[in-house]
Amino acid sequence: ATKASLLAEAGLYEQAITAYEKTLALLPPNDTIRKIHCIDLSALYISTSRFDDAYFLLNDLCHKDSTDEKMLTNLSACAIYSGRIDQAEWSLSKIMAINKNNVDCIINMGFCKEYKQEYDSAIYYYDQALRTNPNEAYALNNRGHAKYALGEYDAALADINLALTFDPSNAYAYRNRALVNFAIGLDDNACSDLQTALDLGYTT
Repeated sequence: ATKASLLAEAGLYEQAITAYEKTLALLPPNDTIRKIHCIDLSALYISTSRFDDAYFLLNDLCHKDSTDEKMLTNLSACAIYSGRIDQAEWSLSKIMAINKNNVDCIINMGFCKEYKQEYDSAIYYYDQALRTNPNEAYALNNRGHAKYALGEYDAALADINLALTFDPSNAYAYRNRALVNFAIGLDDNACSDLQTALDLGYTT
């Protein structure tokens, strides 16, 4: 496992993954070291967009031990990226039971609610995150999008504009502002924002 961690630190992710997988194959299922290696391997899977591999590696472990915040965090990430939103919500709720002030977790729960088009619930979680960190651009932008989805265009613009003051290179904020501007008939502004989003790397 030392070799695997050194390979990972060097950015040689595929070689590190292979080393971790070989190590895990030699460890018994209930070995305490196995869980640590599974967490490290899952992070590498996520870094290389192998979200299904990360999910299947962690899912059973987390249901057997739902008290490890790092393991639950990795499970929630790969669940979100692979579209397993119910599982993401389960793991995020477990994290919040351990650490109710985990802002990233609260924002991700808002994202899950927004993904399910439960916009009022999404706003509730974004509000909660912003009470802890009022300058959190990601939460502001996402709350703006949720308000846009509810037709609250003025409030949506206020949130998105504030997000851009904290993170002026946020491509998704420009994309969201374009949506709002299209909705209120400011087509020129919308086209300008959409072009900026594309220039900054936004992809559909």
